[in-house]
Amino acid sequence: MGDPRFREDVPDTIMQLLLDSNKPVKAEITGRLFATVAARKLTVEDFDTLCLIVLSASIPALMTLKEFCDGLGGFCLSSDSLSSVGMTGKYPGEPLLLSLGVAFRDRDGLKISALGQKLYVLGHDSDFYEKFPD
Repeated sequence: MGDPRFREDVPDTIMQLLLDSNKPVKAEITGRLFATVAARKLTVEDFDTLCLIVLSASIPALMTLKEFCDGLGGFCLSSDSLSSVGMTGKYPGEPLLLSLGVAFRDRDGLKISALGQKLYVLGHDSDFYEKFPD
């Protein structure tokens, strides 16, 4: 919490949460991200980026990310920003995932970027949280 960039962004994030209080899904995800960065499990830069994604995303897109990743059966997060997980074939919610900016098509599969994995694990309070590296 001693990071000056974090102290500058906290009031903006809190204000945005208050303004979006009619959207409990976004408030819950952003609150979990806030707690995670406070526990030093997430960098301030990733926190800023993920909060911007959440605040600009549609609720169906955020829920599709959860459904998609739940369907993968688990994965271990990596600190490598190029890390990705996914599945081959078509996925009906693909347009929603692509709209988040954390998914991409790679040959015949749909992949979730490392940032998208963090959003899923940390923002949706996934059971895979224990696998997040310190």
